[in-house]
Amino acid sequence: MVGAFLKVIEAAKKMDAEELVSRVTQKVRPPEVPAPAPAPAPVSPVEVAAAPKPAPVVRAEVPKPEPKSEPKPAAENKPSAQPTLF
Repeated sequence: MVGAFLKVIEAAKKMDAEELVSRVTQKVRPPEVPAPAPAPAPVSPVEVAAAPKPAPVVRAEVPKPEPKSEPKPAAENKPSAQPTLF
């Protein structure tokens, strides 16, 4: 911002007093605000009743996932009847 201010000061140094006073006292016009959009016309109940009805929403059946079976308990550490190699 300081740089912009210095540029303004440099430009003001090049102006004569009359031009500087006219620019400083010049009124700034506010930005134009667009006019609001007009309100929609009221709709009579007859027009509402005669309006086409929207198509019903059809939802597809989603199959439910099968329940997961519970994990089987790990075999107990019982000695095996089979011989071991080690």
